[in-house]
Amino acid sequence: MQTLFDQNRIGDETTEQSPGVFSDQTATIHEDATLRPPVIVSADTVVGPQAVLGPGVAVGENTTIGAGAVLTNVLVDSDTRVGQNATLIDTVLGQGVHLGPGVIIAGGPADIRIDTKVHEDCDLGGVIADRATVGGGVTVASGSLVGSAATIQSNAHIDGNIPNEAEVLR
Repeated sequence: MQTLFDQNRIGDETTEQSPGVFSDQTATIHEDATLRPPVIVSADTVVGPQAVLGPGVAVGENTTIGAGAVLTNVLVDSDTRVGQNATLIDTVLGQGVHLGPGVIIAGGPADIRIDTKVHEDCDLGGVIADRATVGGGVTVASGSLVGSAATIQSNAHIDGNIPNEAEVLR
């Protein structure tokens, strides 16, 4: 994570707003939002009122973080929408992800399988892959992986791996 905040990798239009808090000049950060370092907010991103980002948050270009959302140890790729009052801890969001309001990815220890290798007790709330849509009020158990272009309907509970392009009904 530290390399994301390396001064050599930050764009020319990005400035340090306060120690450890970087944002692009084209980002719109509401005056009531709280950014706890280290945080980086990329170009054309909007951070809503009473949102809390950090520590350990990197937000990609053209992303919207809704009012009252709380993100801790989260990587957000570009073109992603995080709904209001979402809570994301130890989470990775791919490109073009849409999270509805009130989504909870609580984080915590989980065993993660990648191919045939199991990584035990990793702090990982979840991974939501590119172009996935997660409806409002969804809860995601630690270590869950949601595949590309999957759709999770509102108020569902996810626990485990959801394949690419799957649809999960409540």
